[in-house]
Amino acid sequence: MEDTEWNDILRRKGILPPKEIEIKEEEIIRIAQEAADAKEKEIMEQKTLDELDELEDELDEVVMEEYRKKRIQELKKLAETEKYGEVIEISKPDFIRHVTEESNRAPVVVLLKKD
Repeated sequence: MEDTEWNDILRRKGILPPKEIEIKEEEIIRIAQEAADAKEKEIMEQKTLDELDELEDELDEVVMEEYRKKRIQELKKLAETEKYGEVIEISKPDFIRHVTEESNRAPVVVLLKKD
């Protein structure tokens, strides 16, 4: 139902039920994140110094492992893109193999010349 001034008057008179509170998805996410952060803070405050040191070491290992995986992915992607730079002379029988089939994996540039 569209909310208008008329509906507001009817609500004040008790003719219409009170307006429902609308909660947006962003607000729900923010509230859930705040609750999770508060719970995590509470858990951290209850840990001993030794437990906190151990947790810090584990977090360092996790961060380094994530960095390693990310860097390996970057290097693999770079290796896949470095397929260019080779210029070769081919004859008519090699055309299908070198041009048609290779163009499925990477762009191919052909310079045709007459002998």
